[in-house]
Amino acid sequence: WNLRAGNFEVAEHSSFRAALYYYQDGISFLGDKCGDGQLWLRDDTLYELRLKLYEGAAFSSSALGEAGLVSKYANVIIANVEFEDSLQAEHLLIGSLSATGQYKEAVARGVACLRQLKLDIPATPNPVAVIEAMAQTTSEALLYDFNQVANSQRRVDQKTRYVNKLVDVIVTPAYHIASPFLPLVGCAAVRFSLQNGECGEATTAFVVFAYFQVFLRHEHARHWANIAKQLLEQHNTRRPATRTRFLFHAFVNFWYAHPGESSNRMMGLYDLSLKFGDMFSAQMSQCMRIRFDLLRGEQLSLVSKICDTYLPRMVSFH
Repeated sequence: WNLRAGNFEVAEHSSFRAALYYYQDGISFLGDKCGDGQLWLRDDTLYELRLKLYEGAAFSSSALGEAGLVSKYANVIIANVEFEDSLQAEHLLIGSLSATGQYKEAVARGVACLRQLKLDIPATPNPVAVIEAMAQTTSEALLYDFNQVANSQRRVDQKTRYVNKLVDVIVTPAYHIASPFLPLVGCAAVRFSLQNGECGEATTAFVVFAYFQVFLRHEHARHWANIAKQLLEQHNTRRPATRTRFLFHAFVNFWYAHPGESSNRMMGLYDLSLKFGDMFSAQMSQCMRIRFDLLRGEQLSLVSKICDTYLPRMVSFH
């Protein structure tokens, strides 16, 4: 009952505090010994319930910005289940590390998880490896008909889904520290998605790939920006990928759009991110909105009012 109540509060009301209460109550009812280090048994009738309660508690804590609680619940899962069942917890833990400024640790943990999932990411990134990965990915990707791939309705297996979720959460800390792993992760994820015939779930990887195509002024840059836009528009409509949308409109599409359009996009993303508990994307969207307002020549008095309204929230978040 507590699991259902928590899920209802998240899905229907975006009430993460109430949801966390229900998940915690459910965990207390089970009477778990969280630090025993014993693997939970999959044939235990309570295995799925226990896993979902801890994942729900970690997710709600993440939405509330409670990094300590995210670490607590995620680490319990990671310590007690097999790796393939811990991927949601890894995703939330990496996001928490990023939110608390532990960018290097977040990238290292994320890359380690992707390697365990058999993605080909060099251990020691360097400029030559990046250029080679970009060239290899470009040559492979140009062989595909993206109109057909983007409209594919095939079922996504769990491994593919979690590869893409990990890529989503690695991108932000990798960008913050200008990690050379960022283009390598993007390229590896694009190739992985093409090989598995599913690109919609890998939209973030395509956005990263398009970003570096634009950054390097590649002749196909506009083509890849359009592909990323196409994937973004055709997928994630039920629960929009707020962080992916932020990355696309802040770092790729703004090269081809009017600053006024980009500013409006950022404001819309701010509201959407708050609704889905993505506080990082919400605050970064406001930051970029201010930049775009300045670029389009908005009156300084209006920009100043926006700063007075939103900057205190950004400071408190960070």
